[in-house]
Amino acid sequence: MVYESKNMTDEDKLFPHKSADNAFTLIELLVVIAIIAILAGLLLPALAKAKQQALTTQCISNKKQMMLAWHLYADDFHDYMVPNAPLSISQNAEAWCIPDVAESWKYSTANTNFIGLQQCLLAPYLVNQIGAYRCPSDNIDSADQNGSQSVVRLRSVSMNSQMGAVYMMAINAPNYTAMRLYSKMSDLTCPVPAGAFIFADEAMFTLDDGYMQMGNFYSPEFPNAPANYHNGGATFGFADGHAEEHTWRGKVLPTMPYHFPITAGTAGTGDNTTVPSDPDWIYLSAITACESNVPPGTISE
Repeated sequence: MVYESKNMTDEDKLFPHKSADNAFTLIELLVVIAIIAILAGLLLPALAKAKQQALTTQCISNKKQMMLAWHLYADDFHDYMVPNAPLSISQNAEAWCIPDVAESWKYSTANTNFIGLQQCLLAPYLVNQIGAYRCPSDNIDSADQNGSQSVVRLRSVSMNSQMGAVYMMAINAPNYTAMRLYSKMSDLTCPVPAGAFIFADEAMFTLDDGYMQMGNFYSPEFPNAPANYHNGGATFGFADGHAEEHTWRGKVLPTMPYHFPITAGTAGTGDNTTVPSDPDWIYLSAITACESNVPPGTISE
């Protein structure tokens, strides 16, 4: 029988057998906190992976938009691909993106030139949606006019150097005599459209113009390096309109520097050489171009 006390609270009356012995001890609280920390540790990587996958999906969607625009341009211009954009092409109206000023780790007007991207040949077919030019995982800022790292760049994407060669035969051919150049979509017999990449995100270590310089077949190298923004890989837009992610497996591309600054804020120099057995170089060679002496109509393996 429980006797009521004048000092008993309503809670005491409802739970007459409650005592201080029923409260959590410090050890019990620490165990609960430890369990919560363990669960959070298990959950956070999964959330980070899901976020990265969402960014990859968005990046692939951007490439598909660019490939649709690329096809629409060719439909309007008698099968000709939109011209490539090396620095040697001097006018915005002559290339797919800004060709007269290079992006840079340091300050460059090209880093934030909205108007230039909206006036390029591909822009009308993207309805001036310049967000497609930038990889959503590319969070590497460049320098402002005062040298501070604070300017968000507008473009991550570059075009395969062997594509859109209508204005570039004399410029490009002497450097890549072993690699075929393509001016029209109908030129893509080797490799076939499903195996020929047009656009890819380029690492800021080598990014300058809109022309992704690819290595010669007989010289394993990465003059311009595809990016490493998506879990150790990059996304590509192919001539048949599809886009996909590819994970690097070699020793050069996964270790390419990607963070500002590098050597006092300068971009990469040299050709980033590798070995013939590098799986990344083998993959890129296959989707870049066929050798110039491969007979027309040959289908690449």
